[in-house]
Amino acid sequence: VGSWSGVVQAGYGYETEMYLDLFPDGRFTSSSSSAMGYAESSGTYQVQGNVLVLRNEYGQSENYQFRRSGENLIVTMPQLGAEVVMSPY
Repeated sequence: VGSWSGVVQAGYGYETEMYLDLFPDGRFTSSSSSAMGYAESSGTYQVQGNVLVLRNEYGQSENYQFRRSGENLIVTMPQLGAEVVMSPY
């Protein structure tokens, strides 16, 4: 639960800013912004051990492994081939 932001180098070498809000009632919102454009999503989430499962409003789901490091949330994003350090905002 919380609001997180991070930056990842992805997609043709562009930096992508990412935001993730996890609400206590199991809902999430996310957005990303880069030179390639802007995207946003919302839906529900579950935590299963060290896996964060996000299911968007269209029924599609993504699994992300995560761990905590101090105040940061470190998320492995397989579709980007990257590990993203997200800080509270």
